[in-house]
Amino acid sequence: MRSERYFVERGQPLKIDLIVADLDGNAIAGQPIQVGAARLEWKFENGEWAEKEADVQECKLESAEEPVTCEFETPVGGRYRITRWCMTSRSAATNPDHALGQRRGTAACAGS
Repeated sequence: MRSERYFVERGQPLKIDLIVADLDGNAIAGQPIQVGAARLEWKFENGEWAEKEADVQECKLESAEEPVTCEFETPVGGRYRITRWCMTSRSAATNPDHALGQRRGTAACAGS
């Protein structure tokens, strides 16, 4: 999972590139992938400040030999949390959360 941007301005699409790979790094085509994007905002609740998700969007697609791209609208600029799920041939969903700006690079869903 990779994005060229850590921060987006209002109205600029947020594009996330994804690829599914096995443990040896070989691309796996035909695997379902689900990606969510949520803008992060601070809210004061119960006497504490907490980071909350807002404007949640979802993208569903299938992996290919080359990276595939999900594109999300950004009606409000800010920081977005990107979450991805993919199903391996063992039918175990993987779901690590990444907030843009906290982690850079490619995160692959491992196949069997």
